[in-house]
Amino acid sequence: MQSSKININNLKHTIMKAADFNNSLRTNMLGEFKDSENNIAILYIEFDNSKQCINVGTATNCGLITYFSVNYDNDFSLDENLENVLEEVYNNGYSELY
Repeated sequence: MQSSKININNLKHTIMKAADFNNSLRTNMLGEFKDSENNIAILYIEFDNSKQCINVGTATNCGLITYFSVNYDNDFSLDENLENVLEEVYNNGYSELY
C-alpha cells in the first residue's frame, strides 16, 4: 500500500469577509423574537471583519446596536455558523415569537 502525501502549501483556507458574508445572505434580518421581558425584538446580524465575528442586535438609523457577538469559525460552513448564532440568541434569553 502506498501512502499519499498532502502538500500543506497547496491547501487554501479562506477567511470570511463582510462583503462575502453579506452577499451570501438574502437578508441580514435574523427574525422576530421575544426577549426575557416579553418585548418583541427584531434582530439583525452583521459580520465584523476585524474581530471575525457575527454581531447580533437591533437596527437604528446609525447602524446596528450590537447586543452580543458570536465568533465566526472558518472551519465550518456559513449555515453552521448561523446555527451557532441562533443558539446564542436562545441562550441570551430570546424565544421564538410564534
